[in-house]
Amino acid sequence: MKVTVCFGPVSVVVPCGNGDILVRDLISQAVTRYRKASNKGMTGWQKKRPSTRCVKCGS
Repeated sequence: MKVTVCFGPVSVVVPCGNGDILVRDLISQAVTRYRKASNKGMTGWQKKRPSTRCVKCGS
């Protein structure tokens, strides 16, 4: 199973195995993948917080 997490214009896919991963671990993996996808380090992450709305569906 995998989950798509949207950070504004950047979407990342996070594998979550059989669904037994904790939400905090899912978030941590999503943030790590977001940083890699957008080439932002900790400084960039702290300056601009990701949107909580999905770009594709608007929810």
